[in-house]
Amino acid sequence: MTEPRQHIQPQPGFQAAFLSSPADVVIGGGAAGAGKSYALLMEALRHVGNPGFQAVIFRRTIPQIKNAGGLWDTSKEMYLKLRDGAGRLATYTESPPKWKFPSGASLLFSHLEHETTKTAWDGSQIAMLGFDELIHFTESQFWYLIGRNRSTCGIKPYVRATTNPQTSGWVKRLISWWIYPDDYEQEDLRGMPIPERYGQLRYLARFNDRSYWGDSPAEAIAAMPEEGRVQYRPELVKSFTFIPGTLDDNRALTDKDPSYEGNLFAQDKKHGRRLRKGCWYDAEGENQLFAYEDLVDMFTNTFVSSGNRYMTADIAMDGSDLFRLAAWDGLRLIAQRSWEKSDGREIWQHMQVFAREHKIPGRNIVFDANGVGNFLTGFFRSAYDFRSQSSPIEVKAKEGNAVKVDYENLRTQCAYHLAKLVSERKIFLDIESRYDQDFIIEEFSAHEKAGTTAKGKLRITPKDDIKSAINRSPDFFDICLMRMVFEIKKPRKTYLAQKQPDHA
Repeated sequence: MTEPRQHIQPQPGFQAAFLSSPADVVIGGGAAGAGKSYALLMEALRHVGNPGFQAVIFRRTIPQIKNAGGLWDTSKEMYLKLRDGAGRLATYTESPPKWKFPSGASLLFSHLEHETTKTAWDGSQIAMLGFDELIHFTESQFWYLIGRNRSTCGIKPYVRATTNPQTSGWVKRLISWWIYPDDYEQEDLRGMPIPERYGQLRYLARFNDRSYWGDSPAEAIAAMPEEGRVQYRPELVKSFTFIPGTLDDNRALTDKDPSYEGNLFAQDKKHGRRLRKGCWYDAEGENQLFAYEDLVDMFTNTFVSSGNRYMTADIAMDGSDLFRLAAWDGLRLIAQRSWEKSDGREIWQHMQVFAREHKIPGRNIVFDANGVGNFLTGFFRSAYDFRSQSSPIEVKAKEGNAVKVDYENLRTQCAYHLAKLVSERKIFLDIESRYDQDFIIEEFSAHEKAGTTAKGKLRITPKDDIKSAINRSPDFFDICLMRMVFEIKKPRKTYLAQKQPDHA
């Protein structure tokens, strides 16, 4: 007995618009439950009859791909029902998570867990490049992988991405033409998609890490500096669009699970508006620790004066965290280096060489003494061992009495002080790359006010929550955070058992 044929088709609204757009790059986003990931998986089926078609869909980490009910599970639910004209089924492997279709076409699910993972795709040819939850990736990763979006199978290469909203960051800037600005006069429309621009195409030309937009390829090229206009050709311009969606577009979900909408309404005001309505504006500005405009200015505050030399060290050995060193001239970041993995002796040696190179005395060094960094205590006898959960530094009141300020811990105290200096334009980060700047801004923006403890002490977003939100440890933020101990109060000297000579 012949099995009935299975048909997969998009639902009207968001999914239909997402799959029918002719743009080179389509970003589908907005509210939770709009059927975004399902639409991305349907798009991957468009050319599976072409033997040379190769598609890759990225999530930031492999666990995100294989989470229960996630992309991998959904792909099995969808693809195992399908047969080609000859009745043949697609096959899959678990490691790597990959589908092979009867024609020879393939779909791979992969990750970009670390910033440097992008270089593993050098030389690749990806006809369809997919990103699920685009806000989890860095701008650098996105544009780097677009450089591998090419094809020899007769299909014009294209990009499809899905995302939930973010209140600041590179994705919001990328789709800003399609949403109302944060200062729009009608407050309830701020950050909301502009209806008449749904799915409307715009054109983008990239030159020297900058984007130039226009309503036509010629207009995008005309917006470029003369050097770019001379080199650019119309066929290099990418057509872009943004297609928003909401839970109302996904009847399959609401009919199957009517309670899901209640789950979204149960969120706090900020997250409920973002997840239910697809709003890209943070109406809860009082929780903001760093203003986006102030963060952008950190890279242009060249007027910040020089001062004493300092070094901050965020220690890491194994795992995904980076071991990072930074040299400061007053509040000017003048140099930084990072290593993916180092053992204890290498860390100590790197720190000594770096300190000598930048003429930094041991008493002006601060290092993260939490966890693996604790072993350094004694290597640098006069350095400051930073312990994020320790009590805040005592400050002198005007009358000379020592008082404890109302912070939950040292990390919170330093974060608030850093926010104050950033808002006063007193920090300069000598970072020219726009990619790196956005990477840093994302880490700063993830830190928000988090109310107070039961004892009335100020709190900020826990570090574990920040790691989950940005899919990495905020290493760069931490080297800036630790610099604050020298601004709040000259640190005490620590004279502990010396394990190695302190040449720093």
